[in-house]
Amino acid sequence: ILKKNKYERIVLLHTPLAVLIEKLLCTQYAGRYLLDIRDYSYEGFRWYYEREKKLIKHAGLNVISSKGYTTFLPPGNYIPVHNDNIIKHSSIEAARKRFSTQRRPIVISNIGLIRFHQQNKKLIQAFKNDLRFEIRFIGQGANELADFCKEQKVENVRLTDYFAPEQTVEHFAQSDVIFNLYGNHTPLLDFALSNKLYYAAKFCRPILVCPDTYMQKVSTGFGYTMDLDAPHVADDFYLYYTAINKEDMQKSCDNFLENVREENENFNREVERFLNYK
Repeated sequence: ILKKNKYERIVLLHTPLAVLIEKLLCTQYAGRYLLDIRDYSYEGFRWYYEREKKLIKHAGLNVISSKGYTTFLPPGNYIPVHNDNIIKHSSIEAARKRFSTQRRPIVISNIGLIRFHQQNKKLIQAFKNDLRFEIRFIGQGANELADFCKEQKVENVRLTDYFAPEQTVEHFAQSDVIFNLYGNHTPLLDFALSNKLYYAAKFCRPILVCPDTYMQKVSTGFGYTMDLDAPHVADDFYLYYTAINKEDMQKSCDNFLENVREENENFNREVERFLNYK
């Protein structure tokens, strides 16, 4: 329920809802609503795009979780905010010390909700029974790959269908490489930033990203672009991994995290200004 009070502020966490009440927001609440854009929705439809364009023009603050979204959004002023994870400094230091290019097998982990199984199966095939690697799928949906692994006689894949949220940090820390190969060439996947990006940077781990994605662009120095349809995937990655300069990768991770810190501090200032503007 919207009240016509000039001191009230409205925070919209769902862009399609904002589009539905676009006329009301732009005429009666201009400058007094925050539009939080978390994903691609229906920008491919002209009528939706035009209404969103008006919303962005009249908003008090437009917030995006990835600057890659400006590729498909209407022109406007946007404030980025990162889905940063608060992790104990001691856990970060321990995980960074653990990283070594000499440890075998090299553990590649997909942690979280396990979906996009076409990509998962391609990864399994690319590293099938290569004793240099161990592939882990950790999270709801992992067991859906059990029959495929059995049919393909794969022995270097571990499936864990459930884990407690408090074990998340431990699973990332015990991994050598972070999987983030969901696909590409669709707005839903090309421009988003995964939470895994921040774990990879904090723990100083290589993260596997798809070509032609915004993830590829922002993970420079610690991201590895992997095309699962290419030949010699495992061999090429092994050459990359064994040649990693840990100090250089750590600098890249720290530079990324410093940029995250600066942009989140700016976000906090802008939100405070928005909320307190009279």
